Amino acid sequence: MIVGWGVPEIRVLLSQAKETFVPHPLLAPALAACLLVAASGGTSAAVSPEAVGPILVEAIDRADDSCWRDPEKASRYAADRLERNGFDVVREELGEKLSEEGYVLYFGVIAERSGGSCSGTLHIFLSKPTWREGERGEHTVGPDTSRVSAPKSADQHVLGRLRSFIEQL
Repeated sequence: MIVGWGVPEIRVLLSQAKETFVPHPLLAPALAACLLVAASGGTSAAVSPEAVGPILVEAIDRADDSCWRDPEKASRYAADRLERNGFDVVREELGEKLSEEGYVLYFGVIAERSGGSCSGTLHIFLSKPTWREGERGEHTVGPDTSRVSAPKSADQHVLGRLRSFIEQL
């Protein structure tokens, strides 16, 4: 797992994606840039609950045609897993203080139905806004990116990858 300082390209792309099928031409360079920045400034290490503090869980649903049926269930699942592993989970956003000082576990699915199956990608990462040399950036753990290909929905894939990501923290 990569831990490092970078810029929030993936979160921005996930939040702005509408009906875009991945691979989106802008997504691959953003993922590569985030990985390069994180790899150059970080180390591979586990993250302790004490060091992280409270975490807000945020699902970003950019899946079409019921490709991801229950993002709320996935959010509850992630929060429960984090708490079982000793992390303090914020169940409701505490306003700007958390968004400026706390960590957020972001995960999002960008997918569409084609030929009866759902295809796309899942992105998971833990992020916290930081300031370094006067520039705003992100302290990021991850990303974990995986291809989604499921006959009905991405739900089981999302839960499995969330479990794996959280266990590696």
